[in-house]
Amino acid sequence: SINAIAQNTTYRSYWSPTDSTIIDGTGIGYTPGNGDDFINFKTHNLAGDETKHAIQLNNDGTFSFSFYQPNRGDIVVNYKNAFENVYTEPSKKISLTIFNNKLDTDNNNAFAANGQLADINNLNFDFQSEFLRHQFRSKADLGDKGQPDSAFAQKRSEQLNEELAFLNKYVADKHVTNEAFKKFQGDKLSYTAGGDILLFPLVGKLNKTITEEQLLKFIAQFPVDNSRALDNSEDLAFLKKL
Repeated sequence: SINAIAQNTTYRSYWSPTDSTIIDGTGIGYTPGNGDDFINFKTHNLAGDETKHAIQLNNDGTFSFSFYQPNRGDIVVNYKNAFENVYTEPSKKISLTIFNNKLDTDNNNAFAANGQLADINNLNFDFQSEFLRHQFRSKADLGDKGQPDSAFAQKRSEQLNEELAFLNKYVADKHVTNEAFKKFQGDKLSYTAGGDILLFPLVGKLNKTITEEQLLKFIAQFPVDNSRALDNSEDLAFLKKL
C-alpha cells in the first residue's frame, strides 16, 4: 500500500521525503507494445524481506518509481534480460538510462546512472559486467548435494577469496578512490558467500547430523554484528537466513 501511494504525485504528503527514494529514467530505443512495457524493481527492508514492484514505461520510454526506504542500501532493477543492483540513499534521486541495443549482449552493461549517486552506481554496473565475464578458477557447486558440508564450505571460501582478489585488482587497475564502492562490493561478495555456506547443509537434503556448532564454525568468518554492512541487501539476506 505504501508503494502504491508512492506512485501518486502527491506522495510527499504521506511521508517525509527524507525516508523515500526516487528512481527515474529513460529506455533508449524503447518501442511501446513490444511485450516489454514494464521495468521491475525489488526492494527490501532491514528484516531482509523483499518486495517486488512492476512499473509501466511511458510511450516515450520514461519511467519513475518512488518507494519508502529510510535506510541506505541497494535494490535490484530488472528490464528484459538485464539485472542490476542500484545503490540508493534516502532523499536521493537516481536517474538511469537503459540502452535497449545492449540488452541482448551477454554481460554487456546496458545501464548508466546520472545525477546523484552516479559515481558508485556506474562503478557497480561496470564491475558487475567485468565480474560476470571473468573466468574464476574456484567454483563451489551448490547443486552437488553429495559433497560433505565442510568440503562445500571450504570450496566456497576459496571462491570468495578469489572474488575479493578480483575486486582488489579491479580497484587498483581502474584507480578507484570511491571508498563506498569498495566497501559495498566487498560486503556483497562476502555475505553472498556466507549465505551459500549457511544454506548448503540445509537445502535440498534432509540433514540429521549437522550440529549448530558445526554450522556456526562454517560461517565464523562472516560477522553477524557488522553494522557497517547493514546497507547491503546480501548482509540482510544472510541475517534472515541465519
